[in-house]
Amino acid sequence: MKTFAWTLVLVLLAIGDAIAQTAPEPIMLQHAPPMGFIVVRSNAPGCEPTCPEWISAQGHIEAGTPALLKALLKKLGHRKLPLVLNSQGGETEAAMALGHMIRAGGLDTMVAKTVFSECAPDAKACGLDDLHFGIANPYRRSLL
Repeated sequence: MKTFAWTLVLVLLAIGDAIAQTAPEPIMLQHAPPMGFIVVRSNAPGCEPTCPEWISAQGHIEAGTPALLKALLKKLGHRKLPLVLNSQGGETEAAMALGHMIRAGGLDTMVAKTVFSECAPDAKACGLDDLHFGIANPYRRSLL
């Protein structure tokens, strides 16, 4: 009986060691660039002259992020564009400050990724103008 118990222990240890050696490496999330805010205009066929516009907010929320949104909202004046958010998270206090600004400004929000039609705003070949063209691609539950 003792031999059987020791054999069982050795087999279980061997199996545990084999499982530990074949376990996949943990997935490390890549650090996204800091959040930026860009005014985007839809270039869907047939929408001119009233194509929808929105503020695209993409990236990691950092301490300076609320100041960037505040500057853009000031630049927009009385225009109240919806905010399309795509973020993997970030600093809690900065995110709370963003939430307060969004609520105080009465902005509509949507969680989606802005897909730029011509070129991404951070691409070197892209112009430095204030308006970029694209679509808002909402996330679907099945993709999460």
